[in-house]
Amino acid sequence: MALTHLTIQQAVADAVRVRIIAGELEAGTRIDQDALAAEFSVSRMPVREALRQLGAEGFVTIVPHRGAIVTALSPGEVEEIYEIRAALEGVAARHASEELTDEQLDGLRKVLAAMRKEEEDIDRWVQLNSEFHDTINQASGRPRLLELIQRFREQSQPYIRLYVQRLHKTAQARKEHKAIVDALTDRDPDRAEAAVREHLNATGRAVAAFARAGE
Repeated sequence: MALTHLTIQQAVADAVRVRIIAGELEAGTRIDQDALAAEFSVSRMPVREALRQLGAEGFVTIVPHRGAIVTALSPGEVEEIYEIRAALEGVAARHASEELTDEQLDGLRKVLAAMRKEEEDIDRWVQLNSEFHDTINQASGRPRLLELIQRFREQSQPYIRLYVQRLHKTAQARKEHKAIVDALTDRDPDRAEAAVREHLNATGRAVAAFARAGE
């Protein structure tokens, strides 16, 4: 089936978004539209529209005479995103505490054990961290809530790498993750929500403080 203009635009947007989330395109990087057009063998028009889409999503900033730049969030913006995540994912954890099966809880424990073994492999640790939070969020059974969570998780994903790679906070994350699993195991919605909120707010404060120190 031939690609339509919209599917080409979406393919370009998806590819660039993945690279930003993975940290391959760092904050402040200018995106070469000609290189993208050549990579996808398309004209510049769907590339421009893909970048406008990413601009609306908050991943890039369109700067006059410079083009599209990977958005560099201020320390305050980083902290705000984590505050929003804390609120949203706290609600998800509250619902998940009543829905997670024993098998899923055992899976969460196995993920935590794997994370401890993979602390030197940043990519693997980040992948496992996503799996941990995704399992809890999906168990909430709230599709509209999940849509909002996904949006803000994607924006914060590059900062997860910063948290692990530069702040060396894996031990603290491990302690906070365990508190979350313990609350979920006890089927305690109040503790589950509080543990998730504490974890994400603490992460946001740590990353924002690191960013402020480098200003």
